[in-house]
Amino acid sequence: MKTKILQTRTSTLLLSLLLLMALGWSNTVRAQEPFDCGSALVWTDKDDYAPGEFALISGSGWLPGETVDLMLFSTNLQAYEHFEVMADGAGSFTGLYYEILEIHLGEEFVLDAYGMTSGCEAVCYFTDGNVTFSQSGFPTAVTVSYRYIPATGAPNPITTTGTTSFTFASANNNDVNFSYPINLTSGTSIYKLNTVGINTGSLTTPGDYGYNYKFVSPGGTNSARTVTGTYAVCLEITGQPSVQTVTYGNDASFSVSETGATSYQWQVNTGSGWVDLSGATGDSYMVSKPTVTMSGYQYRVIVTASGCGALTSSAATLTVNRATATIVVNGYEGVYDGDPHGASLVSAIGVNSEDLASSVTVAPTTYTNVPGGEVAWSFENINYVSQSGTVDIDITPATAVIVVEGYEGVYDGAAHGATLVSADGVNDEDLTESVTVGTE
Repeated sequence: MKTKILQTRTSTLLLSLLLLMALGWSNTVRAQEPFDCGSALVWTDKDDYAPGEFALISGSGWLPGETVDLMLFSTNLQAYEHFEVMADGAGSFTGLYYEILEIHLGEEFVLDAYGMTSGCEAVCYFTDGNVTFSQSGFPTAVTVSYRYIPATGAPNPITTTGTTSFTFASANNNDVNFSYPINLTSGTSIYKLNTVGINTGSLTTPGDYGYNYKFVSPGGTNSARTVTGTYAVCLEITGQPSVQTVTYGNDASFSVSETGATSYQWQVNTGSGWVDLSGATGDSYMVSKPTVTMSGYQYRVIVTASGCGALTSSAATLTVNRATATIVVNGYEGVYDGDPHGASLVSAIGVNSEDLASSVTVAPTTYTNVPGGEVAWSFENINYVSQSGTVDIDITPATAVIVVEGYEGVYDGAAHGATLVSADGVNDEDLTESVTVGTE
């Protein structure tokens, strides 16, 4: 805390204070030689202290080697204490500690320093733990805005902020206007200011100057003056939406667990930013039979509690895997009949019983002759696993109709043999060239 230091030699305020302390002031002979008192200072290491702390008193700008007489006046207790310290060769002194006791709570001190040789004089002010702001219920520190009249003599109000817990020196019997934040977010929880309590003085709401509260800090109580804001959870996400991995043809469901929510709004990010999903206003959201092209979509929910605020859940990613279609392709098996034969698509059925015939390609290859061969086919669809294969075209030999006549008759001395009458195939084709008739 930056120490406020005041210097004076002839001010009316100091003269009045010296009259109050006259009974305890020594009648030491003042300086006989001129000395520039413009740099004579006395200060404490802080403006404000709590019981149990020690105020470190220091000074500079004094006549080297002179005795500096210190008079400490307690304005509430109307008591004073007297000390003497010797300035060093540089005109400075330090190391004088004054213990702050419980009886000093709410006290305002005036410290007057007088150079016994130089006649220089300096004054500073400090206080003892005037007002302390704290909070409970919220997991981290809370920033409080406040306006007050300082105890160290400055008449103008100070408007500032502090982070709990903190203590400042406010003038007794003066207003401290302040505001705690109403709602605070920490992680997946929102905390609401439930109560503001004081241990002494009076508290009203609303306060002045746009603040939420006004606290009048009393004087002469010899008790710690504390203001405490108490927070409690008003909305919390206890279970985040989880990633969903489904196979095409199945539904995907996202859900959130929370306490305190009064409304929900699910959102989707397809790659171009978050947008609200129409009608998705419950604690869960089902994506009906998402396609593979929706793989990578993200889903989240905004949960809101009336009078508390809103929290946005973490995003959960949807993954849609390809399904397996049922493809039936037939080949051919039969006896040679002279006609070309190929493969034929029997059926291509998806998981939703949809006809996928348009996604199947069967090669136009045909076979006419024995033994046949293979015909390839393939299946490609964005929502299904790719498939491919071959089917056999199996052609076995047919039986031709062959007529060969021999000879039957009386010996006539001539040579007789067999004669091919006909050789017909299954399509009545002439197969005589395929027939060999022996000559013996």
